Amino acid sequence: MKIRWWLKFTCAFVFLALISCVEQRVLSFSANEKHASPDSLELLPLSNPAKPTELEQAYLDSFSILKYKNSCSEFYGGSAAIAALNELAQQMKPTRLDRRIGIRMTGDTTIITSVATGYAFRLFKHVEVNLNGPFYRGNPFSDAARVPRVGPFEPNTREARVTTVLHELGHLIRRPDGQWVLPNDGENLSESQKNTQRVLEVCGAQVKALHNISFAEELLGAQSAAPLRSNVLNGSGQ
Repeated sequence: MKIRWWLKFTCAFVFLALISCVEQRVLSFSANEKHASPDSLELLPLSNPAKPTELEQAYLDSFSILKYKNSCSEFYGGSAAIAALNELAQQMKPTRLDRRIGIRMTGDTTIITSVATGYAFRLFKHVEVNLNGPFYRGNPFSDAARVPRVGPFEPNTREARVTTVLHELGHLIRRPDGQWVLPNDGENLSESQKNTQRVLEVCGAQVKALHNISFAEELLGAQSAAPLRSNVLNGSGQ
């Protein structure tokens, strides 16, 4: 009888333990989902609006392009993509990596869904901006190791930086069919270049048109409700 009682007790304990394990997994998965804030489409504050950093400049350029209706913003699902851009911008941390890397995203992912629109995107745990790569480093010396271009753009330029941010944004946003706007490319340089080319096919006009507007003008436009020089940002001002 004691043995039978002990077996029943043991089985009950194991069953409860299994339930706890399953519940923890479910709770852990649920913790990786949250809802996007309605305010997440607003421009993030800059550390010094009069002199934005290179990273803030790339963020401002990306924000300004996505804010207006054009081929680039439509590629990312419209201005709702700003929610993903804002989250991405706040995650970026400087580090030193191989010179071929602009931004690297690694680690576990979190899915964020807007209750109002159903717009969904993911975030990686770590987002690193390479101090040695094309985001920050150019090629001032001919005898030094070359930092690669970003598409047709020279490294350490306004165009290279915004293209790099838009590339990474494509890995975060989920299309209505459940696929990502840009497929994962990891450390596959060839696939990464294909993804960059895809971004430029739909965003090239907007990226190239950025030289027609100063950061001060762009900041005013991003902060206002009405489009500022939208013809320039839409690429028709060339």
